[in-house]
Amino acid sequence: MLTLQQLPNRVRVETDTEFGAHNRFVQASMSPNGDYLAFTTSGTAHSAAWIYRLDGSEPEPAAFQYGGNLRLSLWHPDSEYLVVMHSGPGGGATLSVTDIARLGATVAEANTPVRTPFHEEIPPEQQNYDAIAWEDGKLRFNMSGAYWLYHPDEGVSEY
Repeated sequence: MLTLQQLPNRVRVETDTEFGAHNRFVQASMSPNGDYLAFTTSGTAHSAAWIYRLDGSEPEPAAFQYGGNLRLSLWHPDSEYLVVMHSGPGGGATLSVTDIARLGATVAEANTPVRTPFHEEIPPEQQNYDAIAWEDGKLRFNMSGAYWLYHPDEGVSEY
């Protein structure tokens, strides 16, 4: 379906920031509507997530983690969003949500980090976010034992 040679050589994180894109495929997940294939690649010191439209378009960057790994977590039931888990080099795990309608040339165009209001107060190795489920258009997630909701238009609120 897709080979490493078909991927862009670089992943653009922001307009002025890019990295080598890949050395190997790691994980893949088909969207619920069957229109998209999400997959992760691993480079020398980083990981990238990509969205490939099965109409044959170029794969587009969906998430990036320098010095760690990415894991595809949950698709929104309508295939509008993809949750990605980021594992950093120092431990801990955070989440981001990629808005499929906003995919473009950079990760920053479509990917939003999911953070609780007290995120910065917790050391990175103790930040343990875990996606639970999409409920009524909101992502229910756990952060170190507390439950929260993330709405793509409204941000994070208590569960």
